[in-house]
Amino acid sequence: MERLKVEGIAKYFPAPGTREDLCVFKDLSLSVKEKEFVSVLGHSGCGKSTMLNIVAGIESASEGFVFLDGKEISGPGLDRMVVFQNFALMPWLTAFGNIRLAVKAAFPTWDRHRVNEWTQRYRRQGNLCPLGRNEATCRPGQSFLRGASHAAS
Repeated sequence: MERLKVEGIAKYFPAPGTREDLCVFKDLSLSVKEKEFVSVLGHSGCGKSTMLNIVAGIESASEGFVFLDGKEISGPGLDRMVVFQNFALMPWLTAFGNIRLAVKAAFPTWDRHRVNEWTQRYRRQGNLCPLGRNEATCRPGQSFLRGASHAAS
């Protein structure tokens, strides 16, 4: 059985200065079976990241459908993951704030106390604020951002 099925998706963006849309790709279809490994290759700007964002539910297709385990993808979900090409942290937030943002997204029905409790647990688990630093002001500076991105690779 197919784990992932992409049926005839297309993506169009408004072309600057015209009334026409720019076609990034169209009629894209593929299927991926359980335990199958797939690579997506193409030149810069051909739509690789756009297609992956559609599969992840971060963007919507202009046409077509995407199914995961037989269910249509209509938005982001915890059953899919994207590792972004660039840093995906919010540098204006503290380390705690970045983790809290993810916990709130994963568990939107949790109350503030439970979100903070689990955020603290994950922060300590990752040792993301050095000992002796005030957690309220521990900001993910450039070394934190680089370290977090390398940890994901």
